[in-house]
Amino acid sequence: MTKKHQEFIGKDVAEAISRACEQLDVAQEDVQIEVLATGTQGIFGLCKKKARIRVRLKEGRSEEGRQRGRQAENLVAPVTAAPVASAGQDGDDGVEVAPEQIEEQPPLIEDALLEQVRGDMHKMLELMGTPSQVEVSVDRETILCRIDGEFIADLIGPEGRILDSLQYVQRKMLGASLPERAVLSLDAGNYRENRLQELRQRALDLAAEVRRSGRNATLPALSPAERRIVHMTLREEPQIRSRSLGDGPFKKVLISGLGSEQDARPGREEDRGRAPRRPRGGRGRRDSKPPAAE
Repeated sequence: MTKKHQEFIGKDVAEAISRACEQLDVAQEDVQIEVLATGTQGIFGLCKKKARIRVRLKEGRSEEGRQRGRQAENLVAPVTAAPVASAGQDGDDGVEVAPEQIEEQPPLIEDALLEQVRGDMHKMLELMGTPSQVEVSVDRETILCRIDGEFIADLIGPEGRILDSLQYVQRKMLGASLPERAVLSLDAGNYRENRLQELRQRALDLAAEVRRSGRNATLPALSPAERRIVHMTLREEPQIRSRSLGDGPFKKVLISGLGSEQDARPGREEDRGRAPRRPRGGRGRRDSKPPAAE
């Protein structure tokens, strides 16, 4: 077993020690532990830091610990590669390949993270005065957090803005605890699915209207996820293109026909229906003087 130091992390020191003993397959009394960081819970789950320890196997560890360590070392037996060339030919007769350590990949989203998501959301809803039922599940790399109860309408808000804000805050609360490839999706009732179906149908209806009338159409400000649904829905529609307009996270979506005059001039769709701009200076020139009295 190697005598070099190895570092382990966990949500607290106890979890880091448990992970170290499990991975090294030794008892806790057979390792020297140096605590590098105790970890902090932060404020309401924000700015959390994990505990970090440095571990080294003791020289005079117990016989049981040595046996468990040897078992861990022998998890992968040396293998011999097939000869590259037969005897009498150029090349080596055989090459012995060094053993390669194979580590079992942990699940991307652990149960502890799901419990953290459920607990944080439940606490936040109670502080908001809208206590609700919270269920958390996993679909591949997506954490699905669903809210149910009597306050669903209040938590969704106009156009789902409150729900989007809660989802944003929840992601910030998780911080580094959320794996890089993992996605968090917060839903209330079945709002998300109903909303996506509504957006798809609305986009298709507006595309048909654009083809019929030849005039551009605009969807109101949408979140990035909703805009992506609209763009993907219209991608296969013939003679139709879509693009986002505006600044900030919520943007409008312009639906236009290919080659239309308004499509070639970005931003002109917002001028439809407006009165022509008056020349600078108003109805008449303010600096003009009345004719002198005779």
